[in-house]
Amino acid sequence: MNKAHDDTYRKWQEWYTEIEKQIMNLLISRQIYEDIVKIVRNNSDVNKKNILYTWLTDIYSSYLLNGIRRSLDTNSKSISFVRMLNEMAENPNILTRDKYISLHYDHADPKGSNVIQSQNFSQFSTESSDTIETKLLKNDITKLKKKGKNAKKYVDKNIAHLDEKHRRYLAPTSQASEYLDLIEEIYLKYHPFFNKRALTSLEPGGNTWQYLFRVPWIKEHADN
Repeated sequence: MNKAHDDTYRKWQEWYTEIEKQIMNLLISRQIYEDIVKIVRNNSDVNKKNILYTWLTDIYSSYLLNGIRRSLDTNSKSISFVRMLNEMAENPNILTRDKYISLHYDHADPKGSNVIQSQNFSQFSTESSDTIETKLLKNDITKLKKKGKNAKKYVDKNIAHLDEKHRRYLAPTSQASEYLDLIEEIYLKYHPFFNKRALTSLEPGGNTWQYLFRVPWIKEHADN
């Protein structure tokens, strides 16, 4: 691999770390919002119409949809998942079998490790190729664009700016949630190209933040 390829690969590694944070933040927001919805629905004392819930929903929807739009951005100055996948598809000779094997090299069992990792790489290429398959990347790009198109449309017309007809589109939050599942799945698929750390999920664990709901928010003060 030449220096230009090495530089591009290192850039992708840095981007992948940043993109992981972006996806995780969206997944954390989804979990918190869905947990709050469950808390409210299961408590008749607070399960009443309140402007706070409208405000929370608007904030969550805007944050989620903007995050999806950002992940689909192909602007040359943006760090986005789709832009990175496009670059990978345009430069498949950077993601080679040898590169994959070297990243996961096991000093304790080099021969066995090479055989296993070569087999693992084969899921990303054809039998006769030692580079990642461009068609695989393009198919995943198409899936993301198709699933996220309504979210991008909503942000463009209602959050980034109002369209010329001032139409108000319904926020596609259910489709946005499906998009999060898809982008996590695709992110995890290519993760082994950039990090030897095993990773099976980006979903947040636990609900420690809920302790805030177990204490009074407004304390009554006795008159002095």
